[in-house]
Amino acid sequence: MSKNNVLEFAGRDAIFDPLTDLLRSGAQQLITHAVEAELEELLSQHSDRRTEDGYAVVVRNGHLPARQLQTGLGSVTVKIPKVRSRTGEPVTFGSALVPPYVRKTKSLEAALPWLYLKGVSSGEMGEALKVLIGPEAKCLSASTVSRLRPGTLTDEPPTGRVEIAPIMDHGGTISRADVAAVMATTLELGNTAGKTFDLLSGETPIREALLAL
Repeated sequence: MSKNNVLEFAGRDAIFDPLTDLLRSGAQQLITHAVEAELEELLSQHSDRRTEDGYAVVVRNGHLPARQLQTGLGSVTVKIPKVRSRTGEPVTFGSALVPPYVRKTKSLEAALPWLYLKGVSSGEMGEALKVLIGPEAKCLSASTVSRLRPGTLTDEPPTGRVEIAPIMDHGGTISRADVAAVMATTLELGNTAGKTFDLLSGETPIREALLAL
């Protein structure tokens, strides 16, 4: 019999929380205002540049396609504005708050190793996040971090030292806390997306082992 650490709540997808909905709407407005402020800063840097006809050289040019940003409050729609130059020179706007291709907030990423540390297996994380933040989490899972194949899990204190390789020809153990630490470090480094690797307790510091992949 398979063990599942996630309790299913009937009707979770149908629950309507007006307070959370209000907070999510407010967050979306705040992001919009903040991105607009970033855009105005860029436009102000070019405000003294004019064409021969007296028009501003750098101007707004619509928006990029809207995308969904997964947050702890649920899914928020983000639209990033575009700019163009009337002279034909390449000018682009990039938001520091919402960089290109970002799909989830750091606080939501941090939930993945925390769930693992609390005993939720890799295969159960999608369902666990769905319980926590609603059906918007359906695209999130441990695979958004990396594909870990840990050895036999223990509840020993973390050592901060591991052995990592794409494929190992031997078995071993590793503490659940060290696995969580590895997951958190992969989020920070960003060099393991889509990679699959075996993970055991070892002698190499976690960061050093991951950078060597």
